[in-house]
Amino acid sequence: SDIVFGLLKDVILPDPSDDLYTVPPGGVNRLDSISYMAYGTPALWWVLARVNDVIDPLVGVALNQKIRIPTKARLASEGILNV
Repeated sequence: SDIVFGLLKDVILPDPSDDLYTVPPGGVNRLDSISYMAYGTPALWWVLARVNDVIDPLVGVALNQKIRIPTKARLASEGILNV
């Protein structure tokens, strides 16, 4: 486990099974919004921050940047997401 903004969060590392997502021009680039799109909840923004080495999640990610999105199955197997 690791401390993220004062909260205890599990460490999650990049994995070859992760989906790659390109943030579209004019698209949403905030991690909470991408988390909602990928998982149906904004609460897993920290997972995206961890696997993509995003230091300041409030800044978001650059447009046209490719980021890793761990699969729902992977997060379920690690006890992070109930599917």
